[in-house]
Amino acid sequence: MIKLRRNSAFLLIVFSLALFFSVSFIRNFDNSRVSEGSFENFIEYQGFEMEVEKQEEEIRTIIVDVKGAVNQPNVYEMYPGDRVINAIEKAEGFHSEANVNLINLAQLLVDEMVIYVPFIGEQGELSLVSTLDTTNSTNGKINLNYATSEELQAIPGIGPSKASAIISYREEFGKFNTVDELINVSGIGQKSLEKMIDFIEVK
Repeated sequence: MIKLRRNSAFLLIVFSLALFFSVSFIRNFDNSRVSEGSFENFIEYQGFEMEVEKQEEEIRTIIVDVKGAVNQPNVYEMYPGDRVINAIEKAEGFHSEANVNLINLAQLLVDEMVIYVPFIGEQGELSLVSTLDTTNSTNGKINLNYATSEELQAIPGIGPSKASAIISYREEFGKFNTVDELINVSGIGQKSLEKMIDFIEVK
């Protein structure tokens, strides 16, 4: 009788241990599945983030056309914040006969910008050519989308601070679609716009 009780107790202990290890195994198995699923979700999320970053990178690029006295005239992909000197470097530098005195190497690049580097001897015909051949139109109006700070200051009512504000707005929000958008620039109101309307354009 005592032996039977001992055997029953032993079997009960074995059964309890088996049950305990079975439950632990199932829990660990489930956790591994969760971990595996979490890892897959993490990989998918990382891939999504990389794709978004790639798209944002593509949006941030700008295209400029480098012409004239450079070693490799061509259309180049640049980035906001780059300057004319960076585009010249992309074009493998100045040609040996470039007239560099007519180029503002520090000017910020904008999308669709045309950079023309004149050759020596073109001063007479192209003395007014700067880094942009599209800054001003033939009617003498200032193009808000391409004008430099100095050119913007030629507009009535525009001083250095407002010219800087216009350029900052242009760099942050992109090109002006209409001249009326100029009132969105800090320091420029409707009355100011009316005074300069005959001197400005966008294209």
